[in-house]
Formats: sequence, structure tokens, C-alpha cells
Amino acid sequence: MCISKTKARKIRTKQEIERKKKIRQNNEQYMQNMSTERLSKKEISLLAKGLKFVPTQTSNEQTLRKQIMQDFNNFARRMRIRYIFANNRKKQHPFHVKSNWEPPITQFHWMKISI
Repeated sequence: MCISKTKARKIRTKQEIERKKKIRQNNEQYMQNMSTERLSKKEISLLAKGLKFVPTQTSNEQTLRKQIMQDFNNFARRMRIRYIFANNRKKQHPFHVKSNWEPPITQFHWMKISI
């Protein structure tokens, strides 16, 4: 028996809806909403975690390294741009669009050493 892709997708979607409905019912089982507002799925999920739940930011060493390198590269780019356009006293146009231009690194050997 061969099931078409669309039929299989419909079955998976239906199963996913049923699973989410069951999770919501389990979360609402021990809660009593005494307000007139209807709680969203995310709010119910958060309340279901309990009173001792403390959200913490996940920190992955690899993610932190990437963020530090990205911040450093942005800083170095800004420094090179300021050096190139230091004598340019033109006022920026009110509708100025930021560019993604990368200034050449070879001219800034002294800056590369100091940064």
C-alpha cells in the first residue's frame, strides 16, 4: 500500500495538531485562570513550568566566540572607515542608506597591529 506525499503530510499535520492539543490540555489541567483574558499557548506553557522556574539565557561557547569575533570585526571595520573618511566633513543625507562596503585591510597595517 503506497501513500501519496500529500496524504502523508495531512496525516502528520493531523497528528501534530492532536499532540499539541494534548499538551495544552495537560498544561491547563492544573491551572485555573481567574481573569477574563484568554491565555495564549506560550503563556500557558510558561505557567505550566511552575513557580520555581527561572529562565536563563543559554550560552554556548561556540556561539559566544562567534559573537565576539563578529563584534571585533565590526569594530575594526568602523575604525578603518573613520580613518578613511576623517577629513570628509560632509553632512550625511537624511535618507542615507548604510552600505556593506569593507575597507581594504592592507592600507591599515599600523591599525591591524594596534587593534
